[in-house]
Amino acid sequence: MSATPRLIDALVAAAGILRKRRIPFSLTGGLAANAWLPDERTRETRDVDFAVLVDDLRFVGSVQGDLEEKGVVTERSLEVDLRNAVMVRLLLGHVPVDFVRPKDVEYVKAAFRRMGRADVLGKRVAVLLPEDVFLYKALARRARDLPVMADLSALRGFDRRYVKRWGRRLGIWSFARRALALPPDASDVALHRLARVPKALRRRRR
Repeated sequence: MSATPRLIDALVAAAGILRKRRIPFSLTGGLAANAWLPDERTRETRDVDFAVLVDDLRFVGSVQGDLEEKGVVTERSLEVDLRNAVMVRLLLGHVPVDFVRPKDVEYVKAAFRRMGRADVLGKRVAVLLPEDVFLYKALARRARDLPVMADLSALRGFDRRYVKRWGRRLGIWSFARRALALPPDASDVALHRLARVPKALRRRRR
């Protein structure tokens, strides 16, 4: 997977500020998935996703201020309160940088206790393990994430019992099961079919 200089710069700048403020963080999302997947299964990603271990996301305002002091042009573009998580997005130049915190703090602590380190875009950084990257993606319930979740679940040693336990507690097990049912090389066609299922169900309820 090739990476643009802007993506690398955004990762380095944001990670540097988080370290400076002693905010526990780990990569998740597409970059984290690519860190664990074999080269032939990696996908292009255009954003940076950080899992953070904090009480709330008000710290993002301070991070934004620190970045602007360093001359990084930022914009607070999105705040999302999902059913099971909260997310704040900053735009660093044109690169989206998301800070995500599941509402179940005990789960976040469990994920951070087991996180690893990996080389991402030439930088050695903390990265959530595949099971937790899978669960963080499930929190958003986006059909387009199902193929990469399926690839993660096919990795050797992937702990499905861990995913099931926390998936049930987080209220995302039904979505997670859809990814676990896919083959690891799920095609766009398979994804399209799965994405249509909820619409068909909705039509039946009318």
